[in-house]
Amino acid sequence: DLVRGVAVLAAGGRHFPASLTARVARCSDPTLPDEERLEDLAAVFFADGHDPSEWLGGWWPDAIVAQRAAMAATDKESWWTVAPSPLLDVQGGEDVFRPADTRSELVDEFGADKVTTALIPGCGHALIPEAPHEVARVVADWIHTLD
Repeated sequence: DLVRGVAVLAAGGRHFPASLTARVARCSDPTLPDEERLEDLAAVFFADGHDPSEWLGGWWPDAIVAQRAAMAATDKESWWTVAPSPLLDVQGGEDVFRPADTRSELVDEFGADKVTTALIPGCGHALIPEAPHEVARVVADWIHTLD
């Protein structure tokens, strides 16, 4: 009753290639050469034309371990089908975690009356640093539509 809506930004599809998980692990491994990590960062998080080099630092290994443990311990189907509030699904047009054939998943699951989808072209999974102003505009515009 206290939630007017939920915005999900660069959410992955219900199912995505398992190979992406391994690439994310390499991105966060500071023992690997920067060139390898940059290749994975660019492929997994960023659309062409965006510089992933700022993401070489700042990885916190303990958080990554905790996130992987939480993902392994939680059945996605236990929460995927729950959405009592309106949703805004902001997607990057080049997000490898959200291929084109998965873009309507939330609308298909919950209906167009509950889900608003916004596609921001030229962005990958690193949606916010790639297009901060566009994301802010989409979210602010959607907030104004809520009761």
